[in-house]
Amino acid sequence: MNQNTSLGRLGESYVADCLTRQGWTIIERNWRFHRLGELDLVAIEPTADGPTLVFIEVKTRSGTSFGQPIDAVTPTKADRLYRLAGAWLRQRRVSVDRLRLDVVGVLHRPPDDWRLTHLRGVMR
Repeated sequence: MNQNTSLGRLGESYVADCLTRQGWTIIERNWRFHRLGELDLVAIEPTADGPTLVFIEVKTRSGTSFGQPIDAVTPTKADRLYRLAGAWLRQRRVSVDRLRLDVVGVLHRPPDDWRLTHLRGVMR
C-alpha cells in the first residue's frame, strides 16, 4: 500500500469513527464496483425525519499545497459517485425515501491534528 493510500484509509477510518460517535451507522466501507470505482463509506444518519442513507466520499490530505481536500471532488468525480451509488442500490436491492451524497475533506497533520469539512448533499 503506498503512502497516499495509507493516508486515505487513515482518513476514512477517522471519519467513520467520528460519524459513529455522532450516532451514524456505517454499513459499508470501500465498496468497489468493477472499473467504475469505489464508495468510501455508506452510512445511515439518524434524523428527525427518519434515517437517511448517505454515500460518503472522503478526501484526505496532509497539506493544502494542492488546495483543500474537498476541492479534489470535481463535477466528473461527483457524477461517478452518483453512478456508483445507483449501482450499490441496485446490487443491494435497496429502496429508500431519503438518500444523499456527502463529501468529507480531512486535513491531517501528524501526529494528531485533524480538521474535517463535511459537505452535505453534493449536487452534480
